[in-house]
Amino acid sequence: MTKEYLETPIGKIEISGNEDTIFSITFVDETAEEITSRFVPKEIAKCIDQLQEYFNAERTEFDLNLGERGTEYQRKVWAEIAKIPKGKTISYKKLGEQIGDTSPRAIGNATGKNPYLIIVPCHRVMGSSGDLTGYAGGKTRKEWLLKFENALNVPQQLSLF
Repeated sequence: MTKEYLETPIGKIEISGNEDTIFSITFVDETAEEITSRFVPKEIAKCIDQLQEYFNAERTEFDLNLGERGTEYQRKVWAEIAKIPKGKTISYKKLGEQIGDTSPRAIGNATGKNPYLIIVPCHRVMGSSGDLTGYAGGKTRKEWLLKFENALNVPQQLSLF
């Protein structure tokens, strides 16, 4: 497994994977190792390119081979989250209804364990009242991403960091 890092407008992202698969995409405050490998595996390089295109407003969908992580239930929730289009949001409750689960808490727990931040856009899942509840990357990043994607009805101020 290799780890590479990408600087973004909302902080450093750690991408772990190998030649064929992405295992996780997470925000990190510090890296254990600042040295990146000389050889960047193909799928990680592809992920970096696609994330850069996303942050340059040139990409709205991702085409990456994500590893089989999580429980069957979590993967079911993440698959539904992956269908939420850019610029749209959904409540935990509505997401649960779509997969036949009436527990927003269970949906929230599965969403919180999403190892593929941004790619599986859990930042697009909101509280029923529109609250920016829960996001592994932090509320400030969630707000930034939603503004960036024009999913919040507020003036587009992207200088949150």
